[in-house]
Amino acid sequence: MSSRSPSPGPAAAVEQLRDIWAHSPRITSVAWSLFATVMLVYYAALSWMPSILKEEGLGDTATFMNTTVMSGVGILGVLVSTALVDVVGRKWLIGVSAPVATLALVVFALVMRAPTGSVVAIAMFGFVMQLTIPAMYAYVSELYPTPLRASGFGWASSVSRALTGFAPLLFGSVMWPALGLAVTFAVLGLAVLAAVIWMAIAAPETKGRGLDGDTADVRAKDPRAVREQTVV
Repeated sequence: MSSRSPSPGPAAAVEQLRDIWAHSPRITSVAWSLFATVMLVYYAALSWMPSILKEEGLGDTATFMNTTVMSGVGILGVLVSTALVDVVGRKWLIGVSAPVATLALVVFALVMRAPTGSVVAIAMFGFVMQLTIPAMYAYVSELYPTPLRASGFGWASSVSRALTGFAPLLFGSVMWPALGLAVTFAVLGLAVLAAVIWMAIAAPETKGRGLDGDTADVRAKDPRAVREQTVV
């Protein structure tokens, strides 16, 4: 008698969601809060930086150059992140770089009328944020045992994509006009800080740890744990 994996669909997605929260509410809440806050800051800055610079009177060429600097140093940030992640650990790298990246945006908002200062702040944000994101991707994947790894990472990523879909509207139409740019970035920074504090309290360091522990071995005995883990 042949066995079949459940066909993809809403029921399978709900079962995945139930499984990752049943595995560890603390770990799943850490994964979701990190993805939601870090990616919200990243996409808010990425989406609105050209408009912010034009609002300050920069022409198209200057705006393009500033955003190019942000993206260019980000590549260097990714390379440095891959070198540091196994040296300092995932939690330290994320816990320091994510708040510092958001602080760079606050500094940018305060000094953006000074050409040199604004470019340095943009470059700092681009570099430090790309220290955070690769480390976060690795860390969230490693928090789950193998049978839950794809669905755990996939749901955290999906939550962040759903939230960041509203980021341009939330940032540009509500927060920026109501609070001003510096305060808006500070509020986002507080959300990031809360997420990394919760990570420090609720989730383990995965540096040097085997991908599967005793929990994974126990769950692997459950027939549900060996089904295909693809988020729909």
